[in-house]
This record gives sequence, C-alpha cells and structure tokens, in this order.
Amino acid sequence: MKFADYAPQFDRTFPLTNPQLSWRQLLCNPQIARKLEQWRGLPLREVTGLELARAPMKQKLSSEIEDRIRSSFVQGFQNLVLWNGHFQPGLSQMQGPVAVILTASADENNMAAERVELHCRPGEKCFLHLLSGHDLGHHFFNYEIDLTIPNQANCQVLHSCKSTGKASLHLGRLAVAIGTSASLEIVRQQDLGNDEFDFFRTEISLADDANLHHLALIKGGQLTRHDIELRLRGDRSLARASGLFRLDGSQTCDHHLTTHVQGKNAVTDQLYKGILDGKSRGIFNGRIVIEPSADGASSEQLNRNLLLSGTAEADSQPQLEIQTDNVKATHGSATGPLAGEEIFYLQSRGLAEEKAKDLLTQSFMTEIFERIESSALKAAARNWLRRKDAEVEER
Repeated sequence: MKFADYAPQFDRTFPLTNPQLSWRQLLCNPQIARKLEQWRGLPLREVTGLELARAPMKQKLSSEIEDRIRSSFVQGFQNLVLWNGHFQPGLSQMQGPVAVILTASADENNMAAERVELHCRPGEKCFLHLLSGHDLGHHFFNYEIDLTIPNQANCQVLHSCKSTGKASLHLGRLAVAIGTSASLEIVRQQDLGNDEFDFFRTEISLADDANLHHLALIKGGQLTRHDIELRLRGDRSLARASGLFRLDGSQTCDHHLTTHVQGKNAVTDQLYKGILDGKSRGIFNGRIVIEPSADGASSEQLNRNLLLSGTAEADSQPQLEIQTDNVKATHGSATGPLAGEEIFYLQSRGLAEEKAKDLLTQSFMTEIFERIESSALKAAARNWLRRKDAEVEER
C-alpha cells in the first residue's frame, strides 16, 4: 500500500488544523502543502510514494527481540511495551500504580490504531516507562495512548521510541489530562534509523494548580514531524516545554508547538534548541495564544539553533497572540554557527579544533538537560545523548 492509502488513519490520529482539508488531499497533491504555513516546510514528496505493509496481526516476538526490549527497561519504573504496532502485555509490567486498559486493538483489515488507556491513582506517585518500537521493515505502525493523572497525583514518564533501523512509518498520539494540583514530568526520546518516518502528536491539558514539564529529544529518522498542543485551562497552572533535536545528513525535523493559555495567572516557559549538520533541516514553529480569560498570565519562548555546516538550514517562527491586558510575554530566536572567537580561545588553551567544537556543542545542550528535575529522567536523557555522541564519533 502507498503512504496515501493510510490517509484515514492520519485524519483520526493526526488531524489537520484546516477542517476543509484531508490528509489524502495533502499526500496526493504536495503542491497544497507548500501553500500552507503549517506544512510547507515538510518534504512530503519524499514519502508519498512509499510502499508500506500494514502492521501484521499480533505475533510472538523472538527471544532475541524480547531480551533486547527487556534490556531497555528502567529500574523503578512500570515498563509498558508497544511493539510492532501492538501492546505487549506479556512483556509489560501490568502490576503497579498505573492501571492499563486496552480499549482498541490494531486490526489488519481496518487498520484501526492500537489504543491504550492509562490511569494513575489519585494522590500517588507514579513512575512510568512507555517503550514503543518495531523490528519490521517497510511497515506502517499506528498507536494512541491516553494518560489520566488525577488530582494531586505526581507522575514521571519516559517515552522511548526505538527501532532496529529498518525503514518504516510511525504514526502516534499521546493525550494527557493533568488534574488539579497534579504534576507531570515527561521525556520523549526518539532514537530511530535514518530511513524511518515519524509523525507524532502530543495533547496535554492542565487543570488548576497543575504542573507540567515536557521534553522532546529527537535524533535519527529521515523525516520527523512532532506536533504538541498545550492547554493551560486552570488558574495558576504551570507548563514548561523543552526540546532538542540533533540532525545530520539529509534529515528533516518539523517541530510545531501550540500553547493556549486560558487560566488566570498561568505560566508557560519554553526553550527549544536544534543542532544541525550536513544538509539537514530543522523547523521550529511555536505559537502562544494568551486568551481573554488569562489575566495575569506570563509566557516566555526561546528557540536557538546551532549550524555545524554551511549547508544545514534552520527555520524558526516564534509567535505570540495576546488577547488580554495585564500579561507578561516574551519570545525570540537565534540561529548561527559556533563562534570563531570561542573556538580560537579554546585552541589557545591547547585544545584541537575538533575537540574545541565538540566542547562548545556540548555546552550548547547543557541548559536543556538542566531543566529536568527528576534524577531518573535526567539519567535517561543523558544516556540518549551519549548514544548520539557515539554515533557521531563513529562517522
């Protein structure tokens, strides 16, 4: 089947902002995409002709794959596995503070998404590891996860997206509802092969006094599109959003963040960074809407991109839409190469040029990891970074 044949699944899992437009129109006529602000930066032409098989019906995984999956489990976390497009209860740790409900199972005939509901217990602390991935090439995988964090609960989530590097297309959605005085810190770390395509949508709503930190770490993948929609519905809600992508070769990452600030005295703080090498392209489109009900709201948004080659490209579009008075709001962006004077200074202290560049690149990323509060999530994020650094050194 062609990529366009999966358009109905995209319409449901990854709805377009324009209700007059369908995914089939978008995929069958890339000229349309180039005229739309939300899609003109994404080279959909590269994927429209892909031949992709449907995810097969649930099959027993090999012992080698099962061992590989278990080796990725995080100690102290409740580990739940979505593999080859299916929830794997036999591999998952079903007993824990998070209740798991499989509400829809992927079907080979109608291609319905695998859908899982997760419910934390009120007032409790939850540690959850969602591991999604595959070991099949040239397939289409589709899943949806709904996570409910009730009042006064505290939840830490690591979402790992992995594969064996075989070319496939991933379509996923995570919807989270954070209750009154509840908190969530979530790290989504993508680690895919260079020939893979990843479309993921995150939707998070916050009630009164709710607290959120969302961090997206992206590497690998020929083409990545990640949409995040935050809704600060509650008064005094706080949402911090962070992101880092590391691209090289001809990779493209298109990151769209939309934030609706609705509650009084709500606060949002956003920092996204990109590191681009080769002929890669990174796109950040961030839009903050402070609605009329959000008196006393505060928002900050910053996007910074580091270009490691003369052929890499970064597009940055931070946006503010303020519909009320008595608010504080700032936004900005900066893109450029490593500073020559900083490289020269380190060389004058005895460092080789490549070592100096590497040290400055590491320093550029440090601020992102310092924003993580959970020690377990910070350790997982730094492991992700070490794997990427090892890949760069091998090349």
